[in-house]
Amino acid sequence: MSIKACSRLEEVVIGKPKELFKRFRRLGVFQWKDVFQAAKSDLTNDILAFRFSMTERFCKPFPLDQLEALDIRQPLLAPRRVSDSQFATIYSYGCGLT
Repeated sequence: MSIKACSRLEEVVIGKPKELFKRFRRLGVFQWKDVFQAAKSDLTNDILAFRFSMTERFCKPFPLDQLEALDIRQPLLAPRRVSDSQFATIYSYGCGLT
């Protein structure tokens, strides 16, 4: 398990499953069954959609077991705010600068 890329979080959208699937399905990240499951099979539940940009793949994946040394707790199940120094460490490693 490792961090293989970084992205900028541009937008967080809250809405109903059908609305969000219709809006974002062209991106091809999730199938309808995944969205419906995220809504706990209830079309009236609100769910979150995250829109990212500027994704950059790392040439050297950052091992998850090294996150503890940076005081970043696991599991990473959603976007997580990190400090500038934490990001710099991960980014430098991922780009092969360290």
